[in-house]
Formats: sequence, C-alpha cells, structure tokens
Amino acid sequence: MVDYNEYMQVYYEDRQFLKQKKGIPYKFYLILLLSGLLGVFTFYAIAYSSIFHIRDFSVVGSERFSNEAVISELQPLVLNTKIKNFLGINNLLVWDSGPDVAGTVFLEASIERQWLRQSVIIRIKERNQFAVWCRTGNCYWIDENATAFEDAPQTEGPLILTIYDDGKEGIVIGQKIVEERSAENMMNILNGILDMGITVRNISYNEKLQEITAEMISGPDIYFSIRFDPSLNLTALQTLKEKVGFKGIKYIDLRVENRIYYK
Repeated sequence: MVDYNEYMQVYYEDRQFLKQKKGIPYKFYLILLLSGLLGVFTFYAIAYSSIFHIRDFSVVGSERFSNEAVISELQPLVLNTKIKNFLGINNLLVWDSGPDVAGTVFLEASIERQWLRQSVIIRIKERNQFAVWCRTGNCYWIDENATAFEDAPQTEGPLILTIYDDGKEGIVIGQKIVEERSAENMMNILNGILDMGITVRNISYNEKLQEITAEMISGPDIYFSIRFDPSLNLTALQTLKEKVGFKGIKYIDLRVENRIYYK
C-alpha cells in the first residue's frame, strides 16, 4: 500500500530543491552586476574624479631647483608602473612612497600625502656640488661621495675645484668616477687640498697610474696617489707647509705611503 504522505513529502522537497536551484543563477548574476558596478565606480573615482586629484605640490629643501623642476626630475621615478603611468603624476595614489633617487641630483627624497587637503609635500636633500670632474671633453658635478650626478660647465680658475681626467671611457651619471675602493682616498686628497687652502691652477688625474697632480698657482706641483689612505701623507704636507712653507720648492711627492719627498 502506497504511503501518500511520504510521497507528498518527497515531492514537496524536490520542488523546493528545484526552486532553490533555479534561483541560484539570478543571485549570481545580481552579485556579478553589483560587483561590476562597484568596480566601475571605483575605477572612475580613482582615475577621473577629483577625489584623488592633487590640488597642490609643496617642495621643501630645494635651493637650486624650482617646484616644477623637482617634480619633473621625480616623475619618471614615481610613474614606475603601467598603472601609475595611466593614473598620472597628479593622482594622490601614485605618490605612495619616497622614490629611489640614486643617480639623480637629489641625495634623498621623502613624500607626505595630505588626504583632506589633497596635497603632496616633497622633502628633498640636494647633492652637494663638491667639484667638477672632466673627462673626454665632458664635465660633471661630483658630490662628496665621488658620484657624478649632473652636467657641469668647463671652468677655469681656483674658485671651483676642477679635476681633468685622462680616461678614455665616458662618465656615467649616478656612478662613482673612480673605483669604489679608491673613491674615499681620492676624496680625502681633494678635501685635504681645500682644508689647507692650497690655491691650485690645475688638478689632473692619471687613470692608469691612479695619481693626482695638483699644480699650484704660486708654488710647487704636488703628486698624490689614491691607491692608499693619504691621511699621514696629508699630515706631513701640513707640517711642511707650516714649518718650511712652499717657497723655493719645485715639487712635493706624496705617492709613497707614509713618506714625503720634495725638492
């Protein structure tokens, strides 16, 4: 004998299951539609609305560059992905961190975003124009770390420390003008010349011998080597200057470590 109650229960459960199953695609499409609309709204808000548009740029720490020049220098470093490049330099979201300024005219750069004011504050530290380094007819400013970072004029006279290098290969912006192991020794020599107030007519660098020749305006030529720490040699030079002076001396040779020769 058929149990109609049991049959009706199974039939009712099957209808409920089919009804629920039938309703799944509608819910899925509805969620998909809402997600799509949310995505379009978010994309529009980020890319085209004024919500993330920068109203004002402020630059702190710049002495030699205008605000426009600073932003122009940082632009390729900030727009370093396809998405950022699409959004553009005037979008708050692209200024998410301090850019890597290695090899640029800046030593440091940090970014502060002010969301409510829709502004960006750029704090920079410029590289120091320590000296001019010339090679193959081109001259560049170098900083106190011996890094070339900017084109420089070809100068003459004692006002700007200028070094003429006989090297054959061109200088690469953002790189040291001598090997890393010798850069500190070379900068110590150049700083020593400045600290002692030695007025030079010309400074030349022999790449093969790794030697510096400083021709004084009124005094002897002085020879240095960057192959070793020049501290003791510079101390000896200072002592000679104070006790004897440079008058009557033809040359001073400091190319041997811890030794000073003069004639």
